[in-house]
Amino acid sequence: MPDRGWRIEAAAPQDAGSIARLVRASLPVALRRLTIWSSPRAGRYVHAILCGAFPGERHQFYLLRRGSTRAGLAAFRLFEGAAFLNHLYIAPRYRGSSLGSWLLEAAARCYLARHPAPEIGLDVFARNRSATAWYRRLGFEQRTRLGWWISVRGVR
Repeated sequence: MPDRGWRIEAAAPQDAGSIARLVRASLPVALRRLTIWSSPRAGRYVHAILCGAFPGERHQFYLLRRGSTRAGLAAFRLFEGAAFLNHLYIAPRYRGSSLGSWLLEAAARCYLARHPAPEIGLDVFARNRSATAWYRRLGFEQRTRLGWWISVRGVR
């Protein structure tokens, strides 16, 4: 679908910092606090993945770009035999323009060409009803439900 200069390409280790910033900017603050993306070292984590730190998982990050603008990210890995969508983010200012659907479809096609799998898996925060509805419109269905455990006392 979208063209207008948009392209999707595999991320490289030098993209790690911009990937971390894109994800951080795309997550609501309440969710960000529950993830690695609130850490100032998130870029190092992405860099390690892009350099092959988890070879058995076959990670691949795809960036949605136009010129020097990085507007979206899709990241896959192999998990329990499925191509698992670890991350899909569109920068807030580009949401609602069908870029997310386009990025997901194109990145999944690229990933599956390199790492064939019978299905694509993903997870969604239960309270994120708009994302749940969006994935359903794209043909995904809920198979299992997992919960998060959060310490109300913090770590000692």
